[in-house]
Amino acid sequence: MEEVSSDIVKSFYSGLNALGITDPTKKYDFGMSAEDILSRYTTAFAGGTIGGAVFHLHNK
Repeated sequence: MEEVSSDIVKSFYSGLNALGITDPTKKYDFGMSAEDILSRYTTAFAGGTIGGAVFHLHNK
């Protein structure tokens, strides 16, 4: 959920920046490419899977 909300905020701010609503002197590059997004979501999924298994075994 953290990755999704982060991507939504970045996209929203990029849209505002493109429309000129935010400070036009500052152009932010969030580095959002398909490879970065796939990498971040895969890492988050793997971490959640491993963490969930560890906590599940720890609570037995």
